[in-house]
Amino acid sequence: METNMKSMEDETKAKRTPTPQLNQACHTRRDFEAKVDLHETTQGERYLTAMVINPTIKYALTPMFGPCGGKNVIQAARNKKEAKKAVMRYMHDRYAAIPYQNYQQKMAVLEYDFNRVFRYIDSEYRVMNTFPVSAEYELAGKNHKYTPTLTHECGDSIDVFSIKLGKSKYTQSGRKNEFNRDMALYEMVLYGRARGFKTIRAHLLFLTRTDDVEDWSACEPSFFAGGGNNDITMNDIYDGSKNQLDEQMEEKIRLFQDGVEEEEMPEDECSYCKYAHICHQTLPPTRIEEVAPDTSNMTTVQKINFSEKQEKIRTFDKGIMRVIATAGSGKTFTSMAHVAYLLNKGVSPKDIILVTFSNAGAKEMAHKLKKILGYDPTSEDYGMTITTFHGLFYDIVKDNWKALGFGRRPGVLNMVQRYSKIAEILAQNPIMEWKGASFRNFSVKKGGYNDTGALSVISDIFSQIKAIGKDYETISSYEVKPLCDIPQSAIQKVIGLYGKYEEYCKKEGLIDFDDMELLAFQVIEENPKYLETRYGFRHSVIDEFQDTSEFQMEMVKRIKMLPTFESMMIVGDDDQSIYRFRGTSPEFILDFNTKINQQYVMRTETDVEHPKVREGDCVEDVVLDINYRSHQEIIDLGCKMLEKNDDKIEKNIVAARGEGGYTLVKGHSDKKKMLDWMVTSIQAQHDHGIPWEDICVLAYKKAKLCDVADALTKAGIPSMMGAPESMFENSRIDSILAFARVLLNPADTLDAAQAAAAVYYAENPTTEDKFMHLTQQQLDERIQGVLDRVLLINEEMNPVIKKEMFMQFIADIWLKDEAVERFIEPFNTLDFDEILKYCRDFTLYGVNEEYRRLDEYPGVKLITAHSSKGLEWPVVYLDLTDFSDIALERRADKEEVRRLMYVSMTRARDQLFTTGVFSKTGKKVGEEVINWCLNEAYDAAGKNWDSEYTRARAEAAAEKSAKAKAAAEARKAKAAAKKAEKAKVNNRPKSRAC
Repeated sequence: METNMKSMEDETKAKRTPTPQLNQACHTRRDFEAKVDLHETTQGERYLTAMVINPTIKYALTPMFGPCGGKNVIQAARNKKEAKKAVMRYMHDRYAAIPYQNYQQKMAVLEYDFNRVFRYIDSEYRVMNTFPVSAEYELAGKNHKYTPTLTHECGDSIDVFSIKLGKSKYTQSGRKNEFNRDMALYEMVLYGRARGFKTIRAHLLFLTRTDDVEDWSACEPSFFAGGGNNDITMNDIYDGSKNQLDEQMEEKIRLFQDGVEEEEMPEDECSYCKYAHICHQTLPPTRIEEVAPDTSNMTTVQKINFSEKQEKIRTFDKGIMRVIATAGSGKTFTSMAHVAYLLNKGVSPKDIILVTFSNAGAKEMAHKLKKILGYDPTSEDYGMTITTFHGLFYDIVKDNWKALGFGRRPGVLNMVQRYSKIAEILAQNPIMEWKGASFRNFSVKKGGYNDTGALSVISDIFSQIKAIGKDYETISSYEVKPLCDIPQSAIQKVIGLYGKYEEYCKKEGLIDFDDMELLAFQVIEENPKYLETRYGFRHSVIDEFQDTSEFQMEMVKRIKMLPTFESMMIVGDDDQSIYRFRGTSPEFILDFNTKINQQYVMRTETDVEHPKVREGDCVEDVVLDINYRSHQEIIDLGCKMLEKNDDKIEKNIVAARGEGGYTLVKGHSDKKKMLDWMVTSIQAQHDHGIPWEDICVLAYKKAKLCDVADALTKAGIPSMMGAPESMFENSRIDSILAFARVLLNPADTLDAAQAAAAVYYAENPTTEDKFMHLTQQQLDERIQGVLDRVLLINEEMNPVIKKEMFMQFIADIWLKDEAVERFIEPFNTLDFDEILKYCRDFTLYGVNEEYRRLDEYPGVKLITAHSSKGLEWPVVYLDLTDFSDIALERRADKEEVRRLMYVSMTRARDQLFTTGVFSKTGKKVGEEVINWCLNEAYDAAGKNWDSEYTRARAEAAAEKSAKAKAAAEARKAKAAAKKAEKAKVNNRPKSRAC
């Protein structure tokens, strides 16, 4: 037994020749590896796990000597329970050396890995050679050495096994990843031939079946049951001469021998290459340059012919006005003209506040006002406040950070910092009764109901504690609703951890996003005259009021109650309220006339006397019902989508541009047909003179937009993702993280090469010479340049200078990328060591972090419906496929979906194409779920749903039948070939029994 264990340890340490893969056949990779020798000095959890699992399998299947008589661990055990304990003990001792983030995560991963490992070894019926010998074989004119994971040898027959950890990315006969699959299996066949065997079966064994679910008790109990796609095989009958298998592999061998040009590499294969981050450094998209602003001052606005209602809004200067601004009614420009009017009357910019829903909206306001005025009213010389509600709350907190108990001037705590601290607190205070997938998926932001990571679950509970608004020590576990199943005692312990989290934020000067409103109101409650003395606004404009929350409504009341108050204009459209999931509600604009005169609701626990509310303030209503954006046909279709809603203000919207637009509602039987139609139509638009950037595709989910992007790319059509993008996939951010890793470990030359590539492309973004194509001397110099830079930073003693040198590297590769600007925002309040820690934490917890580009870029725009608000394009394609997936627990939910469809439709100026699949497969077998959103769009367009839906179903059924027939014929042919092969084997001389 000791000898066997020693063999396992030696094999674990041995360096194995990699399996031939398509990305190793790439000319660029081969040439690059011939010029440089790069090392990655850190190994991830997956690598370390593999170094435990394979020896575990060998330990369990290795025959034991002595009284057990050559039986393996499973066979020698008295029962399965005893066998499980033996395997678990072996794995547990070795998992202790893997650096998991906490004990619970280690145990959750251990349990999951144990289940899949034991299922295999318990199902394995063959007597294995657990330490097979190595063998050399010849392939493509070169000798290769191979050592399989396991072999089963019997006479002149051999089964050769290569064991993989996760689910298979292959199928037995599919085309995807076909080269990698067949080369990996063929290598095992050549190994068997080199060993002198005649009948050879190669196996790629994947420990996770594709039909596995989270609850292992519901999985197929047998590892080898059909359908799991976990045993991919290749069979060979070898008599020493070239056979049919060799003929089938000739093209793949030639491909491996000759290599593949980089441009011919399949993208999904390139993603597995360890040099992918160096080879495929993408540049930020080129921004569309703006025309210089008109500096002819306010006379430009005064020359415009405003409608009677717009003129009333523009010259409003006393009292309270509610403006119901329908889509495309010019509400932003009219609101800015109102501000310009006040300034022209002599009102100081410091006496005006403009508040809107998003940072992008605030940026647009400031931009348009600058164009109208010819100067920037938000500059220090003028001091106008243009912000979001959260921006205003944040300013209040920053002004009072000492009084609020912060250890230093506060910065906003982002999700990476939040997760990092929660992980640290949890590691120090483990909750042993909480186990399972939440810890195996520790850092995952979102998953299925019981797949969401523990950090996300705790973060959400902390947010609920803030929303409850009372001392966390008095909150019961029954008052919060976790994102997955957790024991009540565990929930109570999570609540108990909140105090440690809050203490950390105060000490480090970090504001949780959820805290801003509460902290700002704490200041106001403790000092009722704070808003008057700090701001003293006379005039206020509050945009996007339909997306107001209760906290924000309270702030509006306080602005109205300022002694300096002269006028307030709230602007919005109840039909465009689409952010209920963020805690907003259209009720505040619908019932504004009542709510603005109600007493304050928000209170803190102080005895401060509050001023009385002025009651009976009259609110003047103005409805902007002329649409200057879209043609009437588009407006009519959008409005008809809202007819079934009850909570709304009645309007009669008229298009200033009149008729002349085009609308089409068209359903499809499946996603592929829809994408093919969309690509063809978009190409036709461009052929008729429509610029790519004048076309937009809207969808509910980003995943759908990714499908559209793939389809457009294959058709040679440029596109630009306007939906949030992953920071992790941004080349410059990835290179900053790589540079930080080199600072922590200068021996990591693979990351140094990535950082060098980022500098290379930033120096000359238009170069056509790839970094990996440089000469050996050039590559060595550039990589050494990064290492020298790292050495200078690490040797510098002054932390301020160290930070400046690190920030200079970022500046050198920045390329004015909006994503980088967003990524480095937290660096403003961090010192050098904290920045390195943040980069390390971002690698762990930032995988779900996203950003959305705000500037304009060329290409077909791909944007989510929610992100499209306030934007417009001449041509819009609206995919309603996933709109109907929204949970409709209440009538209000369905009404919001209709409002979202209305907002999406009214983004179109000239042409609107509304599409989607007719139905989707439900959760139950054979269940079909009708796309009710597309159904209502058909109804609004006056089209016959039944006839088109029936026709599409018939076409789909015919195609399915044809495919089934072809598949049956293929199976029949395969069975005949297998029968013939079996007959050939049976006619061979019999081997001795094992």
